[in-house]
Amino acid sequence: MHCASEITAGKFATAQALLDEADAITEAAGSAPLDDAVLLLAGWRGVEEPALERMGTAIADAAERGEESTITAAEYAAAVLYNGLGRHDDALGAAQRACDHHPAKAYAKALVEMVEAAARCGEPQRAADALAQLSEGTSLSGTDWALGIEARSRALLSAADAASPPRRPTSHGSRATGSPTPRSPPGCSSARAPSSTTCTRCSASSTSARATSSSACCPVRRPRRPWRRHPEQGTGPRAAKPGP
Repeated sequence: MHCASEITAGKFATAQALLDEADAITEAAGSAPLDDAVLLLAGWRGVEEPALERMGTAIADAAERGEESTITAAEYAAAVLYNGLGRHDDALGAAQRACDHHPAKAYAKALVEMVEAAARCGEPQRAADALAQLSEGTSLSGTDWALGIEARSRALLSAADAASPPRRPTSHGSRATGSPTPRSPPGCSSARAPSSTTCTRCSASSTSARATSSSACCPVRRPRRPWRRHPEQGTGPRAAKPGP
């Protein structure tokens, strides 16, 4: 347990020192070596070839003896290794096998790797199912570590949902492609898409050079009403002022 906590804390050198000490003790006592922590360290270190060789040997030996716990630990370590290497399909399979060999059929640590692998493989529903199982255990423990792992898993699932293709619009748009129908800019009265000249008001192209006529895309502005002056000053804007 001490070695496992050092591994998850990223202190691999300390974990290796503890494993060396444990190997010396088991050899002197003539006991069977403990492989679970060794497998876990190999998975977290991420060196593929020696890790997979050690995991394969441990799984084969445990299968002969019927040690389901060792198989669970080895498959979980493989899931950690594969996720770290970006091989999420392999990680998903290893995490599932770790849960299958667990007495409860749901190993919490393997579920963490399953959520990540499924989310990155484009299987959000499978990730959501694994997260639901994981949440049952984390809500019972309530530790900072468990709650942090649950929050991380929810973030992975949210990212997977956000990366999914958007739904096709139902109110308008092309039925074949689902793309929205292009609309004319505000202020345009013509639905045609001009091509030769450009309107300075709405930046839409026009099919003719008459870009400012009444048939163009933008309506002609109405003339301003003449200014109103005092009756003694006349009606025109340039009327002379009355004398003193």
